[in-house]
Amino acid sequence: MLMCSSAMRALEVIVVSFYLVVGSTAVSHPLCDSLGTSSWTVQNSNGSIRVGATVPGGIYTDLLKAGVLIEDIFYRFNDINYRWVAKDNWTYSTSFDVDQKMLKKDKVYLEFEGLDTVARVLLNSQLLGETKDMFILYRFDVKNLLKISNNSLEVQFTSAIWAAKQFSTETPYPVPPACVPQEYHGECHANYIRKMQASFAWDWGPAFPSVGIWKNVLLRAYNVAYARHVGIETRPDVTDWKVSVTLFLDVATNVTGTLSATLVLKKYNITTLMPVSISPQQNNATLVFSVPKDTVQMWWPNGYGSQPLYQLVVGFQSDREMTETSVRIGFRTVKLVQVDAVPNQPKKGLTFFFRVNGLAIFAKGSNYIPAHILPELGADPDLLHRILTGARDANMNMLRV
Repeated sequence: MLMCSSAMRALEVIVVSFYLVVGSTAVSHPLCDSLGTSSWTVQNSNGSIRVGATVPGGIYTDLLKAGVLIEDIFYRFNDINYRWVAKDNWTYSTSFDVDQKMLKKDKVYLEFEGLDTVARVLLNSQLLGETKDMFILYRFDVKNLLKISNNSLEVQFTSAIWAAKQFSTETPYPVPPACVPQEYHGECHANYIRKMQASFAWDWGPAFPSVGIWKNVLLRAYNVAYARHVGIETRPDVTDWKVSVTLFLDVATNVTGTLSATLVLKKYNITTLMPVSISPQQNNATLVFSVPKDTVQMWWPNGYGSQPLYQLVVGFQSDREMTETSVRIGFRTVKLVQVDAVPNQPKKGLTFFFRVNGLAIFAKGSNYIPAHILPELGADPDLLHRILTGARDANMNMLRV
């Protein structure tokens, strides 16, 4: 079980200094526990296949590891030969225990960071809800359903192929294109389902309409609030940068406390505190602070300079609980320049280029497609690092995602 904070251990001194400023030492932190470390199994609709599963993961990778799929999925016509996998329904299941400290928190949520795609989620045989979107976080209040030990969790996935077909019959009009070109050997009605469209086939890749828990599963518990996301806006002034920081939180109850932001610089830190009130309806707060321009370096596109980033720790503390998160930010100005390509002759068209930090940039870009047709493999950090490093080394400075 972990304290739910994305702030790095190296920043503990900042947190300590924050405690000293607000004068509170008897505060707790939100707690979280990953269920990806639990023992998972997956089985098909008639129970003829039941194997160990990995979370995060997906059905194709699980069947490959278990030896159910013998050949590489990309070998010859295995996209067609293995299509039976995508046409079946699959259920992922596990059991887990819960620490007493977590159960004592006022709020306990079960969070799925990524479910691919159409599924029913059951905890201890109780339906928590249904999912229809691969790209969003789903969370369920499970405070009153959890036990100390032997909690059962099931995620029942419906075949994305059949789900998309069913959704297509529920609209009074067709949404083109109904299918991918026949030469792709893909599947139809991908545009009816909030799933990676390429998994139904694309001009650059085969169809593998996978299902699975492709991102992490967490139990998250807190009393007051949990820092979910930080929004940053930087604007240059004459001698300073104005940094606007908005902290978005999951809030359990109406509460007052202190919003803090600490920017870590080479020679010193800049800390700003502000009293705020938050509630489930007003779940964000904003503060603004100044950063002297001579204390930070400008961020430049690849090939035009360095890309310095600075650690920013943002937190909220009430008299009961402290929650925080951290991000890295850069300082730059970006302007899209659209003026007459030929002075005073607007019919000749407009320019279209970016000016970064006052300098016109020659854009050298690429189109980024999914790194792997199986989502759980495309999210691999090492693979992404290799691809992006290659783009950098090829002198690219812009990516279309």
